[in-house]
Amino acid sequence: MSLSLSVNAADFQRIGTYDFPTSASADAQEHFLAGVGYLHSFGMTQAQREFRLAQEIEPDFALAYWGEAFTYQHPFFGPKDDGPGEALMRLGATSEERMAKASNDKERGFLRAAEAYALTVGSMGERRIAWSQAMEELFAQYPDDDEVKAFYAVSMISAAGASGSMAPRMRMKAGALAMELFKENDNHP
Repeated sequence: MSLSLSVNAADFQRIGTYDFPTSASADAQEHFLAGVGYLHSFGMTQAQREFRLAQEIEPDFALAYWGEAFTYQHPFFGPKDDGPGEALMRLGATSEERMAKASNDKERGFLRAAEAYALTVGSMGERRIAWSQAMEELFAQYPDDDEVKAFYAVSMISAAGASGSMAPRMRMKAGALAMELFKENDNHP
């Protein structure tokens, strides 16, 4: 094991514990899980590296591109960046091409949410609202999935700033979901 992998492994162990099953091979899944952990902890550079390693191992692994799309800017602040869309375009030129590479409905739902976040035409606020709406649809299908719940909560907090009078309700709902996660797994990042 090289020094950089050793340091990354040590960092990853401190991130927390969570489960995010996917259709990926074991090798790609390992990097994907590390990317998700860093993403939860807002380690965007580390997350991007791990998602790209998963893509190298499995070039059609849709969720590796989903994850990378969220590494180009902080979900709560920052200017609009073209990087998220570019990450998804490497997976496929059209939504149909990208969706065909997702192996199940949950993976397609996450991918739709990334498309809403990265490819919605409009302001950063409009993109955040579109992301939250897509995550709300995914959460309706998978209310007991902790990762769906976690990313839905983050999307609501992100969208709240652009949601006018709905902001307090969104923040409260996001907080309630985060508390549910904490009660189920107090080591979730």
